[in-house]
Amino acid sequence: MPYLALNNVLIASLLILGFSQLGKIGIFCFKKLLKRQWPIQFTGQYLLLGFAISCPLISWLSLVLPSAIVYQAYAFLLVFLGMFCLANLIRWVYSAALISSNTFKEIQGLDLSIVLCFFIALLYFVANYGPVTNGDSLDYHLGYAYNFLKAPFESFPDWYNGRMAQSGEKLIAIGLSLNAESVSNLIQCSSLLAICFLINHVFQGNWLISKTQKNYLILAFISSPIFLFLAVSAKPQLMPIALTTLAFVMLMNLEKYENAEQDNHIISTLGVVVFLTAIAMSQKFSFYISGSIIFIFSALIAYKRKIFFQFFSITILILFIIVSPVFIDKFQRYQSNFLDLIFNPVAGSTDSLRLFMQWLKAYRENSLPFPLFLILPSKLGNVSTVLGVGTLIVFACLFIVRHIPKYVVLLYLLFILIIVSIGQPSSRFYVEAYIWALLIFAYFGQSIRNKLVLLLAAISIVFQSLLVIASLGIYDLNLVRAFVTNDVDGFQNRYAYGADLGRWLDTEFPDGSPVLYDHRSHAFTSRVLVSTFPIEFFGADEIDIEILRANLIRFNANKLLTYSGSPNFELLQACSMEKLAGPKEFMISTRNPFNSGLTYQAFVYKIDPNQLIECVIHKNKK
Repeated sequence: MPYLALNNVLIASLLILGFSQLGKIGIFCFKKLLKRQWPIQFTGQYLLLGFAISCPLISWLSLVLPSAIVYQAYAFLLVFLGMFCLANLIRWVYSAALISSNTFKEIQGLDLSIVLCFFIALLYFVANYGPVTNGDSLDYHLGYAYNFLKAPFESFPDWYNGRMAQSGEKLIAIGLSLNAESVSNLIQCSSLLAICFLINHVFQGNWLISKTQKNYLILAFISSPIFLFLAVSAKPQLMPIALTTLAFVMLMNLEKYENAEQDNHIISTLGVVVFLTAIAMSQKFSFYISGSIIFIFSALIAYKRKIFFQFFSITILILFIIVSPVFIDKFQRYQSNFLDLIFNPVAGSTDSLRLFMQWLKAYRENSLPFPLFLILPSKLGNVSTVLGVGTLIVFACLFIVRHIPKYVVLLYLLFILIIVSIGQPSSRFYVEAYIWALLIFAYFGQSIRNKLVLLLAAISIVFQSLLVIASLGIYDLNLVRAFVTNDVDGFQNRYAYGADLGRWLDTEFPDGSPVLYDHRSHAFTSRVLVSTFPIEFFGADEIDIEILRANLIRFNANKLLTYSGSPNFELLQACSMEKLAGPKEFMISTRNPFNSGLTYQAFVYKIDPNQLIECVIHKNKK
């Protein structure tokens, strides 16, 4: 699908505002129906709730109605709400400008940390109005979202990454239905900013920490290098992190101010916590870990207040409403058994899928051991895989541990232990742990008084911020140049892995015929792409390789695209027939300048499905 600047700026902005207006309506209904106040007030709450409400709505609707119609109708509803929100926003800005006569003086009084925070946020927003360029996103996050629109219940069991798609990809499909792919980026970016506002909201309640130190801690967070990867991405990670963060804050408020709340208010708050956490779990399987910790935390509070039965009943009901459509959708696609649907992210347990999950669990971007890989990159090429200097806040929490409720400390340690034990050795899995440590310090900490520590911390945080600003600035400059010169395709060729490859394939074979596709970027062509995962992860039971054979025959796929550097390259070459196109040399597109300059060659071969599969089986049994 071509990138359309008008849709990805104007329509995308209205969609984001529409989500915010939907969240505002949701909070209004909460207050009217339950006669309760919303548990917390902070900038960004409407947007997060709008995202959260949309996930189960679109998931249920797309199960019972033709998907393309549902997504477009929902998108148009959001655009209408967005126009209403925009009118109110313009009116508010105009009124604020008339009232505030000291704006310039206020700006002059801002310290360096606030200026850097603002600049980083601005650069992130500019970057996210461009096309999606993140590698993971161009694989199954966008790829499967397109599939939800084109073939709502089409099964691609050989596409192992696609088997992990959940409600997060359905949220992405809302924007894609109006050709506004940048919405998927903006959802994650705006969620990052909402987390920053929430952290600041918690800090404002602690007068023992100086304003300057609060600001620098927030700067350390927003300048975390890993957000170069996560916040300019369609990957549904920051939005569910924002939801679990909000749930964690609500629980911490109940814990810290437990005597100020009546039981009926606590029940409604716990209901919201369960709702937010269930949405996060429906977005991505990895949030089962943090979700479990939040459920235990909630259950302990309910038990202490002798309302556990009410809490348990509400939890079961909410989980059924939120998570059921994810399981139903996966069952319709893969016919998996009950246990695989609930406990397996790829909804299957064949030998090939087990090998894939073993590879996925062992995958790492940083060769340094835990916890060094959270702070330091092992090389310049993976600087965007680390959380940065802000994670040292965990050590500050050690000095205030006696002020923290014991079961909060134990739950946090349990959280870390589970991630280390079963999580991927990647900083992405520790973002929530970093945020929770920062929030715990915001609740119970006090100003650090060692001047040498403060000086070193400030220098490190500013250096980290300037590194992120430089990286984003170069990216944004090239994006703006692409808009001005009308060369978005050139921008994608430079930054989006597989963009030029997809265009070359469509140019060489304009008939749109299905292809056995030995490449991860599925978002740049509308043709049916059959994945080579069952070949790469060949299982002794041969179940998935036979499924691949059946799919190749079903789609009449008689062409193979592969490339030098693929783990399947030599095997696929040996099992193919004559060459139809290539070699064609491509640059490995990347957003990290330290990884640029590498090339690969692509080839297209003619294949006979039965002959190919028999050859693969024979060579794997040797």
